[in-house]
Amino acid sequence: MPTGLLRYLAGALGLDKVTVRDLTAYAMAVAGHSAFTEYFAGVLPPQPRANRTRRRVVLDFDRPGDA
Repeated sequence: MPTGLLRYLAGALGLDKVTVRDLTAYAMAVAGHSAFTEYFAGVLPPQPRANRTRRRVVLDFDRPGDA
């Protein structure tokens, strides 16, 4: 997570605080919405994943099982 991102988002949205959980929930909600998946249907694999680690957010668009 880039330093200051959550603080920036909170300020831009007029909130006291944005947490990692807030940002993750938002990202999952957007990515799971049917309009998002329909729009990117030709680009995304059937089961895109967004893995979160302790060190950084990693977007993984490889298909499960691909090495």
